[in-house]
Amino acid sequence: RNILKKMNVKVLCTTDDPCDSLEYHDKIIKDGFEIKVLPTFRPDRALGAENPIMFKEWIKKLETLLNISIRSFADLLEALKLRADFFNSKGCRVADHGFTNILPCKISLSTMRRLFNRLSRAMPLSLEEINVWKFGLLLELGRIYAEKDWAWMLHSGVLRNVNSRMFSSIGPDTGFDIMANSVSIEGLVLLFDTLNKEQRLPKTILFNLNPSDSEAFITLLGAFQEGPLFNKMQYGPAWWFLDRKEKIESHLESLSGLGLLGGFVGMVTDSRSFLSFCRHEYFRRILCNWLGFGIEKKIFPDDFELMSTLVKNISFTNASTWFNFNF
Repeated sequence: RNILKKMNVKVLCTTDDPCDSLEYHDKIIKDGFEIKVLPTFRPDRALGAENPIMFKEWIKKLETLLNISIRSFADLLEALKLRADFFNSKGCRVADHGFTNILPCKISLSTMRRLFNRLSRAMPLSLEEINVWKFGLLLELGRIYAEKDWAWMLHSGVLRNVNSRMFSSIGPDTGFDIMANSVSIEGLVLLFDTLNKEQRLPKTILFNLNPSDSEAFITLLGAFQEGPLFNKMQYGPAWWFLDRKEKIESHLESLSGLGLLGGFVGMVTDSRSFLSFCRHEYFRRILCNWLGFGIEKKIFPDDFELMSTLVKNISFTNASTWFNFNF
């Protein structure tokens, strides 16, 4: 807690499964801790069609938690809505999703029902069916988030657990995830456009792990910008393998050239590591150095008030407003 205070943190968002009780969030509030600690909705297990056994176990856990039977795709959606309601009551303002790729596909309710029936019996799906399940469920979740005015963060381009022997030995999130090939822009276009036609596209932060996707992502997001929220569609900060000096600078160059630097919500930490807040200071140093170099080269105006406001907005104000944290 003292580290968070020293880093001048105002809000911290953890990563939480829909089945999490959030009891520790309540305890922190009761302790009178002055820093907001809010949950983030991360339904990886619901989307995890690659592992039908784990999916079936997770459904049982969700049934027990809610004291309901989940026997259909409609039941699953209702359960997810109930958990989203609960998270919202605890101050949740954002959902988080990670995926390797999303390919364009045709979605129908009958198909989603059929795939749920297979998964609920721990029956494996084909690669094509796995993509259909992820795409269809992301659409439904996007509609839920839009109704609650949540943001969703989409982390793309991750190829997980590539060392199967080590994964079997010590499990996930232990250092054996890598950068995948380029992500399908067509799949993301279909995802965004389907929701946008319904006027239910949530405010979005789209992250890429492969640098070859950077400028395509920025132009994609620009195609779906709309008010009244300033910079509704955000290009996510340099993340994971890219959160180092040269890639952060490359990110700033691309965003300022093709997007809107002044609307950027700034750096991200690691929700699994409470010692990672130094990344924000590291990012601010790189940002200020990059802007200073631009001022010296007369690329940016030599106006201290203007530039300091830009830095403050990127470092704090934009995120506070965009996420609706209500200080």
